[in-house]
Amino acid sequence: MTEITGLHFDEDLCPEVIFLVPTSSKTQILAVKCLINPCCTGVVAQDFGKLLIDSGYDLFEDTVTTWNSSNGVFKTSHKITLPLGMLPSLCKKRTFLIDINIMPHNNCSYPLVIGCSVMQNLKLDVSVLKNAFEWQDLTVPFVPRGHWTDSGIKQFCQVHFFAKRESQRGHSSLIRIKLS
Repeated sequence: MTEITGLHFDEDLCPEVIFLVPTSSKTQILAVKCLINPCCTGVVAQDFGKLLIDSGYDLFEDTVTTWNSSNGVFKTSHKITLPLGMLPSLCKKRTFLIDINIMPHNNCSYPLVIGCSVMQNLKLDVSVLKNAFEWQDLTVPFVPRGHWTDSGIKQFCQVHFFAKRESQRGHSSLIRIKLS
């Protein structure tokens, strides 16, 4: 028998990221904290789904889908398709098409959970050994649990995504960021 000693695991690091999508009219940015969870088989959201619908995205009826997660089994029957999803805390230039399955009730502590099926499609890996995400040619370290607060997400988006536009009268205006 081999004894393992000196193993270091930082329990305070977490695979949390920012998920960002423009509203359907592309006049605002919706940004939420997202958990990348390889123990979940799909993409699930509840309250974030309501925000997407309120922002102009269409809710589609879908076949009943069962998702396994570490918190149990979830069943969904509705989805929203987002053509320009982003994980800007990992890469500010990559966009992707993503179907968000809507849960009928909120059993999750995250507005959005991305599971292994989307991770495989995106070629996104969670490396517990490296405490980092590996996304094709990128390696991005995990952040401390709770790092992405509403104010932190807003500040990140303001620094990286606010666009100044000159109006016809020469005044600057900023694209609003809406947080769930």
